[in-house]
Amino acid sequence: PTTNGFFFCPECYRKFKDKRLLLEIINCTEIDILDDSYEGKYTCHDGHVVKSKAEVIIDNYLFDHGIPHAYEKALDVDGNPEHDIHPDFFLPSYNGIGNDLYLEFWGLGENNIKYTKSKKYKIDIYKKMKLTVICLFEKDLQDSETSLKRHLDHYKVGIINNDN
Repeated sequence: PTTNGFFFCPECYRKFKDKRLLLEIINCTEIDILDDSYEGKYTCHDGHVVKSKAEVIIDNYLFDHGIPHAYEKALDVDGNPEHDIHPDFFLPSYNGIGNDLYLEFWGLGENNIKYTKSKKYKIDIYKKMKLTVICLFEKDLQDSETSLKRHLDHYKVGIINNDN
């Protein structure tokens, strides 16, 4: 509980001070601190610790179907590690045909300016590098088994596969 008009109780203040927070405002009366869920707090079947429930679904699908993958493996953009980006999932030599595949789950909407800029930045890099990327969205997780199978069976190499 907070007092004297403060946004945080003393415990939460210590946890979140000096941190940039991503908030969702609910009905103008509550806030949900989304930043907390972006620190990897969900454990998958294979032991990967991911940042969202959607990523758990995707990771578990990959693991349960024996698809080798890495979570947020750094992708070198220009030789400077500070510029590396971290695709959600990396599938090395997917299907044994030598093509690396990347999966991105775009979970936040376009009304989040920082997220939208980051998404555009990543997509521009993927296009420039001619990488094979499958973009996944919330709708893809409604029937995740069918949707993920369809995406992984039917994609085009060297482009952004974005059927949103």
